[in-house]
Amino acid sequence: MIEKAAFKGRVIMLGYGSVGQCVLPAIPRHFDMPADRITVLEDADHTARFKPFLEIGMNYVRCRLTPANLEATLASHATAGDLVLNLTAGVDALSIIAWC
Repeated sequence: MIEKAAFKGRVIMLGYGSVGQCVLPAIPRHFDMPADRITVLEDADHTARFKPFLEIGMNYVRCRLTPANLEATLASHATAGDLVLNLTAGVDALSIIAWC
């Protein structure tokens, strides 16, 4: 049996491509937290694939992250103590790290 870690913050996952689709199911298996505190930000429309996670309360936000909107978008979804996972190929990791 997998022991879950209690997590009081939110998980904000950037990207829901092939890597994101593999990572997302692992989050509720390893973190003891309500599903509604997990949000995926994604440019492409993967709504149909995300449907089972919507049904358990996770959030799916379609948005295109750009250098011009990155900080404001992150600030609207994440605060101190949250976990931001960058699973995109097109968003600069150093910009996200600097914001965090």
